[in-house]
Amino acid sequence: MVTGLAVGAFLGIQQAATSSSLYEAFLKGVGAAAAMMLLLGIAQRLYEGDRMKSAQLPGGAGAQFETAEAATKTRESVEQLNDRLTKQSEQMITMQAQLDQRVSDLEKAAFKDRAPQRERGGGE
Repeated sequence: MVTGLAVGAFLGIQQAATSSSLYEAFLKGVGAAAAMMLLLGIAQRLYEGDRMKSAQLPGGAGAQFETAEAATKTRESVEQLNDRLTKQSEQMITMQAQLDQRVSDLEKAAFKDRAPQRERGGGE
């Protein structure tokens, strides 16, 4: 914030000293200070590890951030969900293999005494 004010004051004084009107120099200084504070504020949030969620400019300048703590919690939740889904899919694959084996065993038991039947076709 101090940096933004310093930039605004410097630009305002510089504009006033170079034959601009006092009002115009004041507006340029305020604009430069606001822009500098905005950029430094965003840079600080990003430096602290926060993630930008959304930003908007035309009509309503603003940015929304997701704190690093919230992003970490979200990442951990997604990892837990992924682990659970992986475990469940492995269980399903194991169950499917067991069912296939049981069906195969039943077929062998049911048809072991029967002789293979020939196909009935024309010509006999």
